[in-house]
Amino acid sequence: MSLFFLTRTVSLNKRISVPVDDVLRTLHDSQAIIELNPLVVDVAPDAADPNLYHVTDILSVLGLRIPTKYTTKFQLVEDGFDSRTEAGLKTSLNDCWRARAVEGGTEVTEVVTIKAFFLVMPFVAGNLEQSHQDLLNQLAAKLESSD
Repeated sequence: MSLFFLTRTVSLNKRISVPVDDVLRTLHDSQAIIELNPLVVDVAPDAADPNLYHVTDILSVLGLRIPTKYTTKFQLVEDGFDSRTEAGLKTSLNDCWRARAVEGGTEVTEVVTIKAFFLVMPFVAGNLEQSHQDLLNQLAAKLESSD
């Protein structure tokens, strides 16, 4: 990349009071995970690639609600998933979600590497941290309420 693009890694985690198999069932449902993101207003699987999704978020920019479209491709792994997101302004995310059994439930961890133009990096990273923490909280609430 050039001098104008930055890389930042964000790590989040959440303890969920349900068995790891229950968490993995949801992590392996790519569309369900996308829909837990509070910024998402539309998601559709790609007609040619069942692991690729076309997503629309609504972002607040200077008080305006701006629709933002991007694609995310999922690769399921035994203990979670990896995904690659391509968005506007050459922004990309490489995301790894993992679930592991711990005493009393499951720990879910997310490690995401963001590459973005330096002027938008604070905005992208801030929105990602907040919306993905909200996503983790929604995941926990959904799974713990159905337990």
